Amino acid sequence: MTDERSGPELAAELQDLRARLAEAEEVLHAIRNGEVDAVLVTGERGEQIYTLRGADRVYRQLIETMSEGAVTLSADGVILYGNVRLAEMLRRPLDQVVGTALRNYLPGADQQALDAILAQARTETSRREFNLKTSEGRLVPVYLSASRLQSEGAEMVFCLVLTDLTEQKSHEQIVAAERLARLILEQAEEAIVVCDEQGRVIRASEAAQRFCDGHPLLRPFAEVFPLRRDASDPFHLAPVLQGETVRNVDVALDRQGQKLDLILNAGPLRSGQQILGCVVTLTNITERKKLEREVALRQQRLDSFFQGATAGLMLFDEELRFVQVNATLAEMGGVPAHEMLGRTVREVVPNLAPVVEPLLRRVLTRGEPVLDVEVSGETRSQPGVERHWLASYFPFAGSTGKPQGVGAIVVEVTERKQLEAQLRQAQKMDAIGRLAGGVAHDFNNILQAMLSSIALLQLDLRGAGAAAEPLKELDQLVRRAASLTQQLLLFSRRQPAVRVLLELKDAVRGVNSLLRRVVRENVAITSELADSPLLVLADRGQLEQVLLNLAVNASDAMPDGGTITLRAGADGGHVFFSVSDTGHGITDEVRAHLFEPFFTTKALGKGTGLGLAVVHGIVTAHGGRTEVTSTPGEGATFVVWLPRAEAQLGELADLTKRPDDLPVGGNEHILLVEDEEGVRKSVAGILRSLGYTVTTAASGEEAGARPAEPAPDLLLTDVGLPGMTGAALAEGLRDRWPALKVVMMSGYLENEALRDLAASRRVHFLQKPFDMRALALTVRQTLDDEAPRVG
Repeated sequence: MTDERSGPELAAELQDLRARLAEAEEVLHAIRNGEVDAVLVTGERGEQIYTLRGADRVYRQLIETMSEGAVTLSADGVILYGNVRLAEMLRRPLDQVVGTALRNYLPGADQQALDAILAQARTETSRREFNLKTSEGRLVPVYLSASRLQSEGAEMVFCLVLTDLTEQKSHEQIVAAERLARLILEQAEEAIVVCDEQGRVIRASEAAQRFCDGHPLLRPFAEVFPLRRDASDPFHLAPVLQGETVRNVDVALDRQGQKLDLILNAGPLRSGQQILGCVVTLTNITERKKLEREVALRQQRLDSFFQGATAGLMLFDEELRFVQVNATLAEMGGVPAHEMLGRTVREVVPNLAPVVEPLLRRVLTRGEPVLDVEVSGETRSQPGVERHWLASYFPFAGSTGKPQGVGAIVVEVTERKQLEAQLRQAQKMDAIGRLAGGVAHDFNNILQAMLSSIALLQLDLRGAGAAAEPLKELDQLVRRAASLTQQLLLFSRRQPAVRVLLELKDAVRGVNSLLRRVVRENVAITSELADSPLLVLADRGQLEQVLLNLAVNASDAMPDGGTITLRAGADGGHVFFSVSDTGHGITDEVRAHLFEPFFTTKALGKGTGLGLAVVHGIVTAHGGRTEVTSTPGEGATFVVWLPRAEAQLGELADLTKRPDDLPVGGNEHILLVEDEEGVRKSVAGILRSLGYTVTTAASGEEAGARPAEPAPDLLLTDVGLPGMTGAALAEGLRDRWPALKVVMMSGYLENEALRDLAASRRVHFLQKPFDMRALALTVRQTLDDEAPRVG
């Protein structure tokens, strides 16, 4: 039969029993000591008197029927007497208990405490909680009260009263468990839900109640917590109520318009084989899921950057093995990424290991980056081809702060190195060109002085045939020197663009004679020129440059010798010239890149790759086009087409006509400014012999300092004057004399001087060295022409 009394009721009853026992012990003690002869007891039947003998019998009945265990112990702890309740507590027959030591029924810790209790009981009542050990080995908690009994003789006897605390302890445990459960439900961070066998919520932690609307108790779990595994699959509790345990299930819950991500664990509540319900725990992982998504997105972006980077990226572990490489690096080395992972540099690209591995070890050991190291070598994809890379290495640390690997960024600079070499070659050629231009400038001034002096002598010796013949030969030699100077300027690419009407065949013949001195002796040169006029409006120097570049390339295409054929002809509204060779020919792949700047098929240092790019630029600027035909092994032909200048045929006749009489002056005043004394004196002499009044100056400052009257009619000035350019001088003098005509002359024009010349108004130009006829015609035309042309 189950005792339904509460803990406080049991405690009060126990306290009352102890008080009654103490009172009975006191009365019994008084009777045994002879202090009383009878006892008056008031009860339901009124007052009754008990004698000593009667009292002892009643006392014995009380002891035998009391709910506490009563024990009489000898001084050495042997049980002299025990009531029936003691036997029940020990689960042993009473006759097997009396006469045995009490310590036999105590656990080890309480056996030592028994001696202390009895020692205290010698002088006063001693009380303490103990455990009795039953015959089955189960411990029974008891409350022990011990006191010394008065006995005849010297032997000491103790009386012990044992109160069974099993029920009280059980109640306290239930209360404590209930309190603990309540604390767990109140303070647990996780949502805890307890359901009965029908799936109704009977307990819910405070965290769980925050997930639901309203009071959750005695409502179906699915109604209180409408969980789903995904957008359309709800979570069902039925399998758990049938005995199944589920762990770490991802579920979601919509709460006040916000999606909550949860982890669910659930298991059945059992009592023996019976399922009484289940317990469900819900852990809110919304923030964790958000963080995981952010981390995944960052990792995705990092991977995308890593793999999509145009630079080669790689990571090494502490053993300097590849742990991650991107596609660019794999492409650089010609080794698939999966073949690199887990291997060392020495295993993947052994030829680069002597340079790379010491750098990696240095970074890993010192924990300091090494930046912008140039590495050169061959790769598996291009054996025999040296490639160049710029690499930076840096440590990456783990949680301890010590380097746990090395990262590297690699950029291929092979093309840049080639461009740098080509730039150095171009700069070298530019320096040579500047030197050639400077030489040509000084040489042209010397030749100009010579031509002018020869012209003066020829004027003085007119009619003396024998004496004039050596001067004529000298004049031809000077003109050949002038031609060489023009070719030098052509090489330096500093000849100013002067578009004039010219005969294309003359340009071809001029280059033909020059080629004899620049191609190898085992290369023959032939020409096939049309008989009809081939007129173009073009810059002769630039056309000769095109022909020269094409012919030199043709010669280079025939290292074992061959034939270069120069042709010129016409077709409809266009004229053409072509350069053919009998060399190794051009492939379709090379032909697609022929006119790209810096593209060359020659070995490093053998060519700049600029020749055909310049050809393309010049031809295009003249309104023409270039065609290339080739068969590998059978040579190549470059054909340049230019617009024909038929409408200007009469003008060409006028320009090439050489009248016997030179145009002379009509008392016009010419201001001649030239810093070269020989040129100044000889040109001034020719002009005076033609009937002009001439005033000379050696600089722009000297010319600007002359008086305003008489005003000159024409300024003949060198472009490159010391201190002040010819263009600046012309502008300054025109402020004083607005009607002043200008002719500028130069043997060499830099780009800046050419721009100044083009910006000047009403200006004619004479290219040094010029002869007397060109000087006379230009000066006369400038004085008579209101619309001069600028060269």
